[in-house]
Amino acid sequence: MGTRSKPVHQRLDPAVVKALLDELQPVFPDHRPGTRPLHALGTGTIGWFRPSDVAATYCRARHFADRETPVLVRFSNGNGQDDPDGRLQPRGMAIRFHIGGTIDDGGRIVPLPAASIETTDLLTMSVPVFVAKDVDKVLEFERASKAVNMRRPSLLARLRSLLTMCPLPPQEQGVEMSGADAVLKLANAYLPSQGFAVESMMMRLPASYARTMYHAVHAFEMRGRHDVVRMVRFFVEPAAGVRAAEPPEASGSLIGAALRQPKINAFGAQLPERYLRTELEGRLAHSPVSFNLRIQIADPWDDTSDPTKAWPPNRQRVLLGTITIDGIVADQLNDCEQLSFNPGRLTDGLAISDDPILAARVGVYETSYAWRMEARGAPVSAAECPVVGHRPVPASVSPRP
Repeated sequence: MGTRSKPVHQRLDPAVVKALLDELQPVFPDHRPGTRPLHALGTGTIGWFRPSDVAATYCRARHFADRETPVLVRFSNGNGQDDPDGRLQPRGMAIRFHIGGTIDDGGRIVPLPAASIETTDLLTMSVPVFVAKDVDKVLEFERASKAVNMRRPSLLARLRSLLTMCPLPPQEQGVEMSGADAVLKLANAYLPSQGFAVESMMMRLPASYARTMYHAVHAFEMRGRHDVVRMVRFFVEPAAGVRAAEPPEASGSLIGAALRQPKINAFGAQLPERYLRTELEGRLAHSPVSFNLRIQIADPWDDTSDPTKAWPPNRQRVLLGTITIDGIVADQLNDCEQLSFNPGRLTDGLAISDDPILAARVGVYETSYAWRMEARGAPVSAAECPVVGHRPVPASVSPRP
């Protein structure tokens, strides 16, 4: 069920973790201290996860067997600064399952009688593949992504792009600083990153956080009934379907595009600065929002260590359950922004794979959380610093509207 090399559980060198986080600052010069280095701007919501009839067959984790489990879901923009929602960037959906919990009449997540809450996280984004398959290349891409003042390419550069069929990075309307040019050059020399580069260049503005497809990118080890182990990737699909906010950019001739290189995404500048948050609030005021949580199961020859490669679309897919979101979290700071969603916060029945990027993210997220709390002057909670595996943590509290 997919290659099962020995999972990478060792911690990343603290110096490498620091370098990965430090190199993000020049990428987002307007980063606000105390916020996440990526996905800085987010909105916390609350609701329920209800498993499908077959979920417990594929995974023995409790939330796939319990009738329902409270969830805290943070929707976010991918950039590390408070850019307008109309910027082209990945979107994120981070999910925290509160196993053994319920939502009381006051809208608070509390333990069930004679129970304690155990949490497990699932982090997803709107791009289906990652930028690199090893930490050194991630660091190289961060350095290449340093934001610099953008200039219109010279006529010679545009002609060379046309003759060599090497596209110039599209310039987004209203964006004056970007590292896209250096990133594209690096992608031309580093084959594994090209899937991410293509997905990024084809990105469109979502009509809603609730109309976006999200991917966990990495492989996970899932242990099910009779101790059957499968290697899987998670993805979350909106029940209402995927929808973009605007029609695709008008396509012109290859020669005309190379010579004129028009700026793209003029539509984004016309949207309200926080249109995604406003749209989500309005949508939830009328009815809940639903997503289907599914897995794609690897075949024995699929590479589970490389997040830059999508598995073939004909791999078996299974519906694990439905996430239903009821409303916006009232206290966004204490009950969402000061939490640390971490892909290493796993429960019994789930484990990280042999993907080195997945293992590295555990330590990076822990350090990032500690730095954020220090910048906010807030204490670091031990419950927000998981080990790779599972353990009970104190009940978290989230108000329900």
